Amino acid sequence: MPEIASMLPTGNAMEVMIDIIDVQTTPLGLDPRGMLQSGYLKLNGKLNAADPRIDPGTPGYQRFATYRKELAIDFLNKNGRMVGLAMFDKDYGGSESPLYYLQVVRREIEPSRWHGLLLEPTGEKNQFRRVGFCRTEEIPIRDWFSDVIEDTITIV
Repeated sequence: MPEIASMLPTGNAMEVMIDIIDVQTTPLGLDPRGMLQSGYLKLNGKLNAADPRIDPGTPGYQRFATYRKELAIDFLNKNGRMVGLAMFDKDYGGSESPLYYLQVVRREIEPSRWHGLLLEPTGEKNQFRRVGFCRTEEIPIRDWFSDVIEDTITIV
């Protein structure tokens, strides 16, 4: 069976932008691949602040049009400019928590195109929880992580 990467069109190769330091999980039941009771992922990577999530009830709110209504795609913004698209794990719940995006992979020949995780702080230093995932959307010549210093964080 060929590797998935070898089946992708030329130019789609992705470069991993994080280094995993440690991982720990505690299964909820007997299935080691089943639901988790707890766990964490400690890694080095580039984390950038984003604008807070916008309440969909706000007048003038715009969501990225999609053919599937159940797949809610929001715009990911930084300083009022669109950075990419955000797919949140849950519907908007009124949280005013800061929002961060972690660059996980980027295209080798087009580094401005990346995929990552949406994170919010837990209140502990350098500790975050996943709230979704994100990616850039056809925004050439912008390196959203050029001024970001790599840091060690823990995702719980």
